[in-house]
Amino acid sequence: MDEKLTLKQAIAQVMEVQALTDYMKHLPARDMRSDKDKLQTLSELGWLLYAKGEHDAAFQIAKPLAQVAFDGNYNRWTWLEHTNVLLALTAPEEEKEAARQHAIHAIEQAVCTGDKDIVEVKKEVHKRFLNGDTLDTDSIQHSMDEGDRAGEAARRLILLKNLCKIELLGGSKAYPAERAAQEAEAQIQAIREIEAELGLLKLSPFA
Repeated sequence: MDEKLTLKQAIAQVMEVQALTDYMKHLPARDMRSDKDKLQTLSELGWLLYAKGEHDAAFQIAKPLAQVAFDGNYNRWTWLEHTNVLLALTAPEEEKEAARQHAIHAIEQAVCTGDKDIVEVKKEVHKRFLNGDTLDTDSIQHSMDEGDRAGEAARRLILLKNLCKIELLGGSKAYPAERAAQEAEAQIQAIREIEAELGLLKLSPFA
């Protein structure tokens, strides 16, 4: 887990995984133009496969991307952070504890990087996140009201990522890890129901 990769190297490793070939060919070309596009698309693919129950395939995506260190670029760190959480969730049993510690360290290091004032702000935002204050369920309800099943799945996937991050980091008194785990499982079941109804290729990042 200590190997460091550039973003370009990590993406290249993911693209070479034979088990992912059938998925890769269905990803929209418009979403695979730049390294940032590829990072976002591959991170989303990993999480969709995780929700679908294909943990090994998701791990093959997460492992290389989680080796890219935080460099101060928050525009791409969001997606790298997501892959770190995914790594902890999907690592095989013999690697699971190392993956958990790697992910926790990477996330906490990003929070504590920067000038003192910036770090204080980030710590406050992080605290609010662990308290569940920033979890978004309104957008899910809006998609449900509109009958937008694909949009609902995409928004549930975002919520799933955040719930799993809360669980990984131990939650808080206001939002215990156990509650986050239960809510995460509910999102997985809902996403699977939508996937069964629409088909995988109708969901983001394929559509």
